[in-house]
Amino acid sequence: MLGLIAPGNYIGTLEGATLKTVTTAGTEVQLTTSETPCEGIILQALETNSGLIVYGGSDVVADAASRKGIALAAGESVFLPVKDVARVYIDATANGDKACYLPLR
Repeated sequence: MLGLIAPGNYIGTLEGATLKTVTTAGTEVQLTTSETPCEGIILQALETNSGLIVYGGSDVVADAASRKGIALAAGESVFLPVKDVARVYIDATANGDKACYLPLR
């Protein structure tokens, strides 16, 4: 991550934002199924969500009793210093909640 913020290091593009929906709460959704190299992603829970978006690996669980991952309330965002978008999964506490992600390349 330090390499991204060092003077003279810049992200090449801010294109390719994608919206993902967790149709059924409690079911993890992979941000993309194909390898997508990046220098990190910005992930945001939509402002209109009624529950939480939880992000993590393939074992992510949004349910509070057995949560595995980090929760974002509606409108919250986070920078994830990952090298491949396909490594990030989301789950939700409410059916139909959405997250938008922007890979930084």
